Amino acid sequence: MDRAEKNQAINWGENVRILVTGAAGFIGSHLVEGLLAQGHQVIGVDDLSGGSLENLPKWNDKHSHAFSFFKQDLFDYKATEEIFMGNRPEIIVHAAASAREGASFYSPYNICRTNMLISSVVLELGIKYHMRKFIFLSSMATFGKGKVPFDETARKNPVDIYGDNKFFTERMIEMLVAAHGSFEFTILLPHNVLGERQSLCDPYRNVAAITMNRLMCGEPIYLYGPNSVRSFSYIGDSLPAFIRATELGVVNGEKINIGGKVHIKVRALMETIIKEFPEARYPEIVELPKRYGEVEEAYSTFEKSEKLLGYEEKIGWEEGVKRMCAWAKAKGPQKWRADRLAIPTENIPLPWKGVNS
Repeated sequence: MDRAEKNQAINWGENVRILVTGAAGFIGSHLVEGLLAQGHQVIGVDDLSGGSLENLPKWNDKHSHAFSFFKQDLFDYKATEEIFMGNRPEIIVHAAASAREGASFYSPYNICRTNMLISSVVLELGIKYHMRKFIFLSSMATFGKGKVPFDETARKNPVDIYGDNKFFTERMIEMLVAAHGSFEFTILLPHNVLGERQSLCDPYRNVAAITMNRLMCGEPIYLYGPNSVRSFSYIGDSLPAFIRATELGVVNGEKINIGGKVHIKVRALMETIIKEFPEARYPEIVELPKRYGEVEEAYSTFEKSEKLLGYEEKIGWEEGVKRMCAWAKAKGPQKWRADRLAIPTENIPLPWKGVNS
């Protein structure tokens, strides 16, 4: 497809051109798949710092006429602008992020660069090249230590740098819409999504993936605080709501929680995973103190997502965990892959010390 063909005007419902940032990541790759299945043209961008090309080739082969992928650091303004100039996306789904809440205290620049600053680049270029809608995947971390379940109208009070970055980006979107009035927007707040393609090698985030990989690697598993409570959602249940939110004229200006309906102790999640790995060398759960800044109880309301986006839990977290475990076993144990923390002081969590020694 040449540049002139890429830049032709397109109409929603036909060949809509949608840019997905973080396209090779967990949620991003599922979004790419879902949008391509609907017949849309998708431009995927990812620097592969957390995502993997393994998530993309089968769609690239099947939808070569509709899918373009760019390995690109979005912080490189000039190179990112070339992607916008050459593809003119009408819809932008901004899923790129470094979702390392706890680690944000030990690598603040990296977290701000990868979240807040990159968001400003994508928003600025989106407005400059006349996007029609911006969908931002924010985070439950923006609520901080609020009253559970977190309601979309609740006062935001993030307690970690990652959550503060997400909250700042939410406000930046609203300010830019007020200033320019040129695009629709929707802010989604997914929480504790799990499933196939979630990174198994990141030691800093995603308790389900970390637990599975530690069991496969013959390493102890750790629980930060015995009373931690979350609600987990399977990607197959959440994805239809994400896809629905990309449509023009749908949920414009709304903030919507998307995640599990049932809140459970994190220990219960770990115990469910352990049952799927009977051969594990260290199946016992080792309790550690809560990590600095960690919220003990964190789960959100879901009624708005049901009403506006048709959210349903057809699979549920328990079956979702079993499916993810089967996928993880097929991949096998993964070598931990992570950047060293910029300021790895003595109070970093015990499991991170091996990565930062």
